[in-house]
Amino acid sequence: MVRKVFKPEWRTQSRAKRRFYARYMGWLERVGFVVSLALLGAFAYSFVWQTEDWITAEDVAIEARELPLLKSPDESGLFLSGILGMDGDEVVAGQTIALVYEGPDADLAEAASSLDLAIGKEKDPAVRNRLSQARAAIPLGKPRAVAASQNGVVRFAPGLVPGRSDPGIVLLSLRDYSRLVLKPTLAGKSVPQAAPGQEARLTNLKFNSPSATVLRGMLAGKEVLSRNLVSESLKERLSAAFAGKTLAAREDVPLRIESLESIEVDGKLRTLSGGVAFDPSPETTLRAKVVSGKHVLSAQVGDLPPDLRELAQEKLDAELRGRGLEMVGTPGFVLKLKAGGDPAPGPAIPAASLKRSFEAEVELTEVPKDFVERLKAAHRQSMAVTAKVQVRTGTRSLASLLLRRS
Repeated sequence: MVRKVFKPEWRTQSRAKRRFYARYMGWLERVGFVVSLALLGAFAYSFVWQTEDWITAEDVAIEARELPLLKSPDESGLFLSGILGMDGDEVVAGQTIALVYEGPDADLAEAASSLDLAIGKEKDPAVRNRLSQARAAIPLGKPRAVAASQNGVVRFAPGLVPGRSDPGIVLLSLRDYSRLVLKPTLAGKSVPQAAPGQEARLTNLKFNSPSATVLRGMLAGKEVLSRNLVSESLKERLSAAFAGKTLAAREDVPLRIESLESIEVDGKLRTLSGGVAFDPSPETTLRAKVVSGKHVLSAQVGDLPPDLRELAQEKLDAELRGRGLEMVGTPGFVLKLKAGGDPAPGPAIPAASLKRSFEAEVELTEVPKDFVERLKAAHRQSMAVTAKVQVRTGTRSLASLLLRRS
């Protein structure tokens, strides 16, 4: 006799319920087939759908491209006779910025300057007369005029004053604000694919200030942000108020406050007078391009080639014997190396990567006029303007990205 797995009394005797269960199972099968086909289609499409690869660097300073105007020779310095203008002045092409003596004339100019200084300090008329005669005997010609090669903003070397300069120093340069550049050290999974000519973008623009105060608010229904509206006095007053007090973090011991690092303020604002300039919105994006770059690898090598291992062991044994010691057995060497530039001839040495980066020079392809004016003002006050730099190194399928992350 055949034994039934499902006894007849287990099945419902209601015809309506049996009809419902049959339709429920039928729709469950259809939905399962549709979901399975959708997942299979998504998996297949993930090999077609391309995603972009980016490498990044945070808080990179934005600078104007600098053109050297005056550099003292490497063999000997020159004599700066006069400076026409001040650091940060805007100049036009052909405008004279400085007067210099070079070569043998620099020595004559230095001697003449020393005599002029001595004449000004000397009170004895007879001595002053002799000094004046010696000064008049110096065959000093006219200085050479150093002029701006194009429109820009002049920049002096720190502490530049008229007089004799040290060899090999750039004394004067010209900032070209029509060409803004950044020099980021970029990192990311796709950094080996980085190369000149790739697309870049700048976000998270920051006009930094010594006050270290970020003011956020709503003004006329619009979100605004500034790091320069509040002066450094607020930070100084609060630093003094917190000095000597104690902080107690959760599940930690109390510690004395040493310094106030930064302040963030949030609130609603209203305008009392016009002319307030806020920082660019966090969504602001500037386009740029990689002009040049260098690949840099910091790596660790433990498996040395036989010739290098033999050389290292020979030198080590000699060092130890000189100090009355001897290595027992074969030593293990672990070297940390830095590599960059073109590959050397011969087989490559296997290494474990510690840090991989791409040192690039990025130039903006679009330069908003209002942004340039604010950048000039920040540089005149010796304040840095920074941005997050992202470089697009290529594309890859979504499937390869997901498989790599898994």
